[in-house]
Amino acid sequence: MKKILGIAVPSLFLVACGDPKIDVSSDKALARSIQIVRDTLAQEKQPLFDDAINTITLSQISAETLTRAGVKNESAVIEEQLKRALAGKTGEEIIAYADVLSEY
Repeated sequence: MKKILGIAVPSLFLVACGDPKIDVSSDKALARSIQIVRDTLAQEKQPLFDDAINTITLSQISAETLTRAGVKNESAVIEEQLKRALAGKTGEEIIAYADVLSEY
C-alpha cells in the first residue's frame, strides 16, 4: 500500500502542476482559460500566443464553413471547429500548432 501511495501521490502532483490548458467546456471557461494560458507564458511569448490564436481561428474558416454557418444563420459551426482546434492545448502547443498551419 505504501508503494502505491509513494507512486500515486507524486504522479498526481506532477499532473496537477502541468502547464494550464485551454478549457472549451463553456464560452466563459474558454475565455478564462485563454487568458490564464496567455498570462503563464513568458512575456516575450505572449505576442506569439496572440498571433497563434488568430492564425488558428482563421484556419478554421473555409468557404464551406462560411456557407454552412450562413445557411444556418449562426456562428456556432465556426465556434465548434475553433474549440476542437484549441481544446486541451497548452500555450506552447498552440504556438507550435499555429507554426505548422503557417507553413501551408
